[in-house]
Amino acid sequence: MPVSRAARLGEQVLETEQAGAHRTHIDVMDGHFVNNLSMGPVVVQGLRPI
Repeated sequence: MPVSRAARLGEQVLETEQAGAHRTHIDVMDGHFVNNLSMGPVVVQGLRPI
């Protein structure tokens, strides 16, 4: 998932599930331990129903 496009993130989570994944790990880079930022809590909350 580190190279997934934000616009297709939901689709890609479903694709991994269809391929046999039972869980999806999401690392949130918040600028605290690393300099760059990625998705935040709002994106993770949006993925939970999937």
